Amino acid sequence: MICFRRVRLTRNQLILFGFLPFLGLIGCGSDPAALCAAEALPINQIQGADGTSPQQGARVIARGIVTARFHGDEREAGGFFMQAPGAQQDNDPKTSEGLFVIAGEAVEPGRRVTVEGPVEELGEGVTLTAVRAESVADCGSAGAPVAPMEVSFPLATEALEGMLLQLPPELAIVDVYALGSRGQMQVAQGGLVFQPTEIAASGPEAAEIAKRNQQRSLLIDDGTAERYPGAIAYLPEMVSLKTLPRVGDRVSGLTGVLDGRGIARLHAIAPMEPLSRRPHQRFSPPSGQVTVAAMNLHQFFNGDGFGGGFPAVRGAESREEFERQRAKLVSALVGLGLPDVVALSELENDGYGPNSAIADLTASVNERIRAPGHTYAYIEAP
Repeated sequence: MICFRRVRLTRNQLILFGFLPFLGLIGCGSDPAALCAAEALPINQIQGADGTSPQQGARVIARGIVTARFHGDEREAGGFFMQAPGAQQDNDPKTSEGLFVIAGEAVEPGRRVTVEGPVEELGEGVTLTAVRAESVADCGSAGAPVAPMEVSFPLATEALEGMLLQLPPELAIVDVYALGSRGQMQVAQGGLVFQPTEIAASGPEAAEIAKRNQQRSLLIDDGTAERYPGAIAYLPEMVSLKTLPRVGDRVSGLTGVLDGRGIARLHAIAPMEPLSRRPHQRFSPPSGQVTVAAMNLHQFFNGDGFGGGFPAVRGAESREEFERQRAKLVSALVGLGLPDVVALSELENDGYGPNSAIADLTASVNERIRAPGHTYAYIEAP
């Protein structure tokens, strides 16, 4: 058994002991078995049936089985999730049996732990109930791991927060914007999610569509606060251009812990099943008609136009980053199928000279096409 207690030392105590960075955690003076044997408040009573804990601000002792770690950073608290074993659950569908514990101690999933500390609500608006652990006791192996609960949409977020869940199969990937930067993607049950006003006029009907979209969607997170992670744990294989998840692909086997703060998300704890690819449909315009496409370049600024001037006012911070950005944009623009007209947004407004951003991009696209009669020219706006 391992027990830790978080203490705060005064300046004089730091001088007395010598400034050692590991003095924030010291062994609990008493036998850790005492904390493991202490009477604990059931997790469902800490959670309560409302949006915030009825124990908020109170000091509690809680006990459960560790299901997942959350690796925080300077912006978000790190710690672990734990869940009450079946015998300690109240079978009330309004109360959650999972709890987040703010702690720096590394406790592996599958361990029985007892924690002591004050109850807090993390986040703004929709919050996550947590215990800020001042003491953590490892009480041994739980034996059988916690079995994930099978759920369907819409999710009762408050009643399921902190619990280990198994999402339904064949969910559609509907957003991959933050996959590379934050290890996140969004999935939905029932197919793709469209902007409400793409389907209905602005008003009550569009608002109802927006509500349904939210109810059938969920953010999938890699369980860390790391920016631009080197690997994303829940993807089934190494990411490449051939295996990268795309909007419209279907996924199954998503298992993780539900975090309800802010935008509800599932911290996925295991690789999902291989993707079911959506056929990639190419647009074939009718013969003789003019085709027009639009594309957001996400701040295409080419520095001073001579290979320098980085970081630019917006966009790339270095020449190397700019070249990666340009290569991706050229591939995407050529992949549109060579429409007659391409309207671009978030393009640097630095004129139309030979070193301007629009001249740079046009030349790069034409060099990639290498097909006489199919190259582009840019239009000089008044």
